[in-house]
Amino acid sequence: PETPARWFAVVTRRWYGAPAGPVPGPAEALGWFRAFFERAAQAWSLPLLLAAPAGLWRMARRDARAAEFSAVLFVATAFGVVAIVRPRLDAVHLHQVAAFDLPALVVVAVWIGLGLDGLVSSVRDALRGVAGQGPARVAAALTFVGALLPGAVAVATGSHAWRRADDFAARVYGENILRALPTGATLVTDGDNETFIVAYLTRVLGMRPDVRVVHRRGYLFDAPAALRHAPPARRAAYAAAWVDSVVATARAGAWSPTWIPPGEGSSWRLRRDGLLMRFVPRDDGTGGTRRDGTRGTAAPRRTVNVAADASAARGRVRAVLRACDFSVLERDPGRLDFLTRKFALGYLEALWAWRDAGGESVHPVDRDAAGLLDAVARFGHDVPEAQVFVARVFERSGLARRARARYRRALRLDPRQPLALAALRRLDAPPGAPVRANRP
Repeated sequence: PETPARWFAVVTRRWYGAPAGPVPGPAEALGWFRAFFERAAQAWSLPLLLAAPAGLWRMARRDARAAEFSAVLFVATAFGVVAIVRPRLDAVHLHQVAAFDLPALVVVAVWIGLGLDGLVSSVRDALRGVAGQGPARVAAALTFVGALLPGAVAVATGSHAWRRADDFAARVYGENILRALPTGATLVTDGDNETFIVAYLTRVLGMRPDVRVVHRRGYLFDAPAALRHAPPARRAAYAAAWVDSVVATARAGAWSPTWIPPGEGSSWRLRRDGLLMRFVPRDDGTGGTRRDGTRGTAAPRRTVNVAADASAARGRVRAVLRACDFSVLERDPGRLDFLTRKFALGYLEALWAWRDAGGESVHPVDRDAAGLLDAVARFGHDVPEAQVFVARVFERSGLARRARARYRRALRLDPRQPLALAALRRLDAPPGAPVRANRP
């Protein structure tokens, strides 16, 4: 359903603006084509893909203009639109732009159909004069069935890849997010995964009417119109100021499912709080080292019981994690798609943070560090976030060399992965040198 909206957004340049940077070079173009054919190979079996060139040749013999038009449409879709979007060649961003493949896949499907029709006709015509009309038809039918057999096997054995009738992982993820919020809390969303899920649960199903939900960049909910229509050069500053105002007016506290970059003058930072991250003052009074590498200043002693506050917070996190539905972690990793893998990684990071802070086990997978790492390896595969996850564990365990290797692996998957870039700067900095990172 989002494909027409994304195409319209590209045409109007509402989301992506003008093409960034110079015209892509041959190596970048070949990378996009290779990524497209890899996705096409996942949609169809190899025999069907081999029928596409034959179908294009057959179309050219029948109608040269139709063949030229289809070829131009294919190239314009697989390359032209991507030249506007300019996605990074990693699993995350290639998944996000997969919707743009639809017109090119339609063209390939037409070529495959013509190629199969030509193959069946050739077999029938070749046997008609040798074995007669009846055997020729039987042979043509067997040829057609044989060409489609790999696809039929893929449908029979991999129907989980496109059947979602009984898959409620996205709804469960959103319910877990809302369940983790106290009464009257404010939730600041950013990524697609949680924004639209929470919008559905709160707007359509009416869940948690006490929770205020806002979007960091003003795409949904009660954001000012100036934020949505801000010029591209000012959007980051506008978004930071908007989040600052939301956090400052949140009476019962503010949380976010994902990390949000603070502005230059922001007075808050994010701290892991169970499944979510909580907005806390940039210096929380500990005087310790912040996650961005800078040093805090101890605040004056408060009159409240800090130990009691910490105990209450731990009790709330414990209750939230015990109430969460982590059933996605019990699935076969091979039956998870890109989105459900990210849900699993989010759950695993929350469980790891809880156990790393001294909390007791709340799920069988978090009984020991080895079990958590094994789960990340099974569910994450080559998702950059999974590599960063494991690298963090190695870094905290004092295994700097293994941590660097994982961070570099994350950068090979996503050259702009901010967590890996910040971590490598921190690991390679001289002892005692201040480290400035855009993301903790």
